[in-house]
Amino acid sequence: MVAPAETAAVRPTPPTHSYSVTCEWSGSTGVGYDRYSRAHVGHAPPAATAVRLSSDPAFRGDPSLLNPEQLVVLAAASCQLLAFLAIAARARVDVRDYQDTGSAVMTEDGRGGGAITEITLRPRITVVTDATEERLRRLAQLAHEQCFIAASLNCPVNVSPTFEILTPYAFRDTDTAARRLALVSDVFDPGSRAFIHDRVRAAGLSDVRLAVDLGCGPGHTTRLLAAATGAARTVGLDASTAFVATAVGTEPVSAQGGGLSADGATELAFLRHDVSRLPFPAQARKADVVYARLLLPHLVDVTDAIGGWITQVAPHGLLLLDEVESIDTDQPALAAYLDHARHLLAARGTTLHAGRLVNTALHDLAAHSPGTSFEVEYNATEPVRPPVPAAAEMFGLNLAVWRDDPLYRDRQPELDRLAADLAALAAGPEHDGHITWTMRRVAVRRLAG
Repeated sequence: MVAPAETAAVRPTPPTHSYSVTCEWSGSTGVGYDRYSRAHVGHAPPAATAVRLSSDPAFRGDPSLLNPEQLVVLAAASCQLLAFLAIAARARVDVRDYQDTGSAVMTEDGRGGGAITEITLRPRITVVTDATEERLRRLAQLAHEQCFIAASLNCPVNVSPTFEILTPYAFRDTDTAARRLALVSDVFDPGSRAFIHDRVRAAGLSDVRLAVDLGCGPGHTTRLLAAATGAARTVGLDASTAFVATAVGTEPVSAQGGGLSADGATELAFLRHDVSRLPFPAQARKADVVYARLLLPHLVDVTDAIGGWITQVAPHGLLLLDEVESIDTDQPALAAYLDHARHLLAARGTTLHAGRLVNTALHDLAAHSPGTSFEVEYNATEPVRPPVPAAAEMFGLNLAVWRDDPLYRDRQPELDRLAADLAALAAGPEHDGHITWTMRRVAVRRLAG
């Protein structure tokens, strides 16, 4: 009689194998679902190629070549990336960068076979949006649910995204930002007022029914536009709820030599609307004058923006653009601030000197958009030369607004020094230093038909 074994045979633990991949994309989904590039790069180290294949080195494969297990993980990462970009574009979330590190575990079954038992994707995604992180996570989950590869696999695919969120409007809409825009108004209003008044008069628009201010902020430019055109009704459009609320709560100002209606009053309205979206609200369509100042640096596609705005102007009406062509200064602190501002905007796919893009945009529209019928009636540059302390005060307020941007998380001591330098300039006496904005001012008339 054979005695039963006192203990069961101990089976060895099945070997496991790990695989890592990276998947990267950069661009902008802000241009729309049909237009962003789907091209991206996948890599599975230590392989240096994306074409020739081998088996896992654990099964005597060549470690310098991709193996099938890596391709499964890479396919899952690629599919999740493409699904998220598509969903984000449709949701008007502007994705700028997507870098995923994917990993997988394959467990042998002890009988010569095995299976990948889990895939984990850890995308780091940079977006320019007002959306909350909660909403972005819902979009990532929706992308996972719609991923063809994840739906085809027997093993779970876990997606753990992290987000770097850049606000669309780099200079924000806080109370501090509103104070800065009051200084901007002091600096730029005299030249802008003359530009608007002269172009409306030259165009023969003696009875302006409706004027529309794009990106109106807290309302300074809207009131300027009303005064300079004498419009019966002036509407300011801005995407910021805070700025629109501030504009509505500010008492209208009378025009001082600005040509309001006979009773000295004009009708003002402020509406929340993203000016990159067409059509404008019904109250702002078919305007005799549409005006934008210092707005294009906050828009990714200048040509599309200008072309769309022209379509919202009434036949024979004017689109007036008032943008920065260049800024020149001999003050190191002002120059350092401007370098940071350019960097901040470049991270959002835009440029501080958007005036330089206007001529190219108009040329492209004339050549490739036959349905947009217009003529350029005025196109010139004009200088704006505020005192250095005024510019330093304006820049200092701006710095206080955007210094907490994720781009500057690790550069706070540098910004502290810059803030101190700007404060010293702002508090100092007038001196021989200078700063000059060169403004590109363009008047475009929409033709009939």
